Amino acid sequence: MYYIFMREMLIDCHTHAYPVKVAGKLIPRMVDVYGVKPIHEATIEGLQDSMKASGVGKSLLLTIANRKEHVYSSNTWCISVQSQDLLCFGSIHPDYNEWEDEIERLNDNGVRGLKLQPNAQRFHPDDERLFRIYEKLLELDMALVFHIGDEVKPVTPLYAHPRYYARVLDSFPDLTILLAHLGGYKTFNDLHHVLDYSNVWFDTAFIPWNIPDDLFISLVDEIGIERVVFGSDFPWADPKDGIAKIRELFGVEAKTILEKNPQSFLSKIYP
Repeated sequence: MYYIFMREMLIDCHTHAYPVKVAGKLIPRMVDVYGVKPIHEATIEGLQDSMKASGVGKSLLLTIANRKEHVYSSNTWCISVQSQDLLCFGSIHPDYNEWEDEIERLNDNGVRGLKLQPNAQRFHPDDERLFRIYEKLLELDMALVFHIGDEVKPVTPLYAHPRYYARVLDSFPDLTILLAHLGGYKTFNDLHHVLDYSNVWFDTAFIPWNIPDDLFISLVDEIGIERVVFGSDFPWADPKDGIAKIRELFGVEAKTILEKNPQSFLSKIYP
């Protein structure tokens, strides 16, 4: 499948959705564990409706297999929902024995990246078991999206603290990596662990309406606006609100975050 990126196109690089039956069971548990309530229906239909309402032309849907038993079925669904407007990244779990075959299956079916959520999957990103997975992604020119930082309801232990990413970034300077939540929700004082890497991008998921405006601006300045891509964190946030806030705070430079950088990031992995 070939993906067309228009010059004038809003792209959301961080969304979530689930099969209808899964959403009905999973969302209440996520509200209880992580303390965040969805503001949209967490389904493909809900995501597509939100895209239309916000003017988003493409979204990147990120799947997460919290248990090894869910890897194959989650990725099969991911493959099935891809379209020109909806790109999808799969998931893997460090305890999943067929990880290499599964990554190849994803790639063969046009899924060009993985999403890992250390807090939910309960591993440190610098766990040696993961390095073979990173190497495989690099071999196939695939990308990796990491959750980084805490949750709305703090979690213990905090597997996704920024300090656990430094060795990964040092070891894989050529792997295309996107760090969610501007490099560490609630852990911005430790952003220095992940800053000095030219292969690393940062998304805005869940950030614009959850931190003060001056902090948002200063973080983008510290990271460098040329490495920041728009992500909403749908269904936990409304893409329309994030787009409006970025335009308000960054003026003419907002297009860099909303359009130019997402296209640059995705063009590295999609033909």
